[in-house]
Amino acid sequence: MTGASSPQPPARRTLATRLYLRAARAIAAILAHSEIVETIFVRRSVASGEVDFGRSDIDLSIVIRRDASGAALCSLANSYRALRLPFPMLGQAQVYDGLDLRTWWHTDPYRARIDGQAGIVLHGPPVTIPRLPIRPDQAAWRAIFWLDGYIPRAFRLGNGRNLRKLAIEMWNAYATASGLASEPFVRRCDALRAWSVQPGFPDGAMRNGGRRRLLSVCFEVAAQLHRLLLPPLQPPRHPLIWRVQLPPTWAETVLVVVPRPDAELPPEALRPNALLLTPEALHLYVEYVNPFAGWILPPSVRDSGIAHPSREAFARACRNYGASFRTRSPGFEDKAPLAAVGRAFTSRYTATALAAGQTPVPATIQQLGFERELTHSLSRYYWEIYTPLRRVIDETWEKLYASGRRFSPDGSISSPIRRRQSAAIARSSSHFRSAETSRIRSVVSSGS
Repeated sequence: MTGASSPQPPARRTLATRLYLRAARAIAAILAHSEIVETIFVRRSVASGEVDFGRSDIDLSIVIRRDASGAALCSLANSYRALRLPFPMLGQAQVYDGLDLRTWWHTDPYRARIDGQAGIVLHGPPVTIPRLPIRPDQAAWRAIFWLDGYIPRAFRLGNGRNLRKLAIEMWNAYATASGLASEPFVRRCDALRAWSVQPGFPDGAMRNGGRRRLLSVCFEVAAQLHRLLLPPLQPPRHPLIWRVQLPPTWAETVLVVVPRPDAELPPEALRPNALLLTPEALHLYVEYVNPFAGWILPPSVRDSGIAHPSREAFARACRNYGASFRTRSPGFEDKAPLAAVGRAFTSRYTATALAAGQTPVPATIQQLGFERELTHSLSRYYWEIYTPLRRVIDETWEKLYASGRRFSPDGSISSPIRRRQSAAIARSSSHFRSAETSRIRSVVSSGS
């Protein structure tokens, strides 16, 4: 990618990576027939050279013209879904437009740092991905969002490989947030090597642990991050379980909160729509990933010490869930359009409150103004709903810009939590950066 280091040279790519890259080029050649497609690049495992044949996915980013119509996007989405038949390893695609190229890298500089170093262009001109500083809250988001769907699904399916991979992803983000690493590791193998020299590394679980031990590892990483960024909690004595429509996607969800990382899990933990968390992970989730979840927390959870989300948390969520490419998730990332509609309307509602200098109060689907029964058909979504939804997103960003005068220069809002983060990072940096970062780099470079 433009302005980044060169991707792994072909001579060093494994046979599996070369085969996947060839398949990715064939997929890109077919998708490029669409007149709205400008650039396609491959990211994640294929780009970093860590393909596990038969298990890894091909994840793409597609840049389209800003004036792409809903009809053209519907055609592209149908082509993308059809390609999964001859290419079952085809995973998710993020479909960017001009607004995304101006805003998304600033929202997620953590992933931008990785994609800028390892993304491989398959079609069209290269994309300039700026190299931006990564704040602790941005790295924290990258650590905890894996608990929202990815880890519960891997646990339910007993997929130890994915649980190990996701635990490494979480630690990589934690290391960046804490100052253990100056930037995220591009390759998981390098992150694992750096993690393995840290005190308390769960060697047994990462080598041959079952799914429950690996889930505990993920929760332990979350606990480390919580100690760094947020005040301690008083955990409940027993698991807490409740069924909700979880904003901003408003999907039916079973929230399961267990008192400790190694606590016994209730049967509800294996439900397909379960979200598994510890109190510390939930606290991080509400503050750094999804503050809208704070709207539906029962008093029993509040009693543990989880405060209402900060205005800064809602601002982060608007930039994330209100990203332009999320309106193009149906057919490329999400199976049903409901999530895209829910995210857009919830983000606009929240940005409006922030622009008025207010903290968003809980809202319902009806108050947000969209009807669920109109959003199940992919064709209907792109032909009838997509264009009005783009206007909703444009309004969201206008509100975010309008509220910019209330924000500090780095785009955040000053708050006690923010000040606590700064103090924590200052302490951790003075302790780790000089000795541990050098140690990590020497271990990675030596390959030992």
